Amino acid sequence: MFDIQKFKNSTIQTSIRFPDDIYDEIKKVAEENDMSINNVVISCVKYALKNKKK
Repeated sequence: MFDIQKFKNSTIQTSIRFPDDIYDEIKKVAEENDMSINNVVISCVKYALKNKKK
């Protein structure tokens, strides 16, 4: 199950360029869940890595 979590110990900074439609969807999810875009992106990446097919 996908769950958006709060991450406070994120220490590495990087830049990611998103297509407009993906950014808009991430921003909408962040607003709906009262979370930062950073938390949404990290949650999505963690979920994808955990559930990737081998």
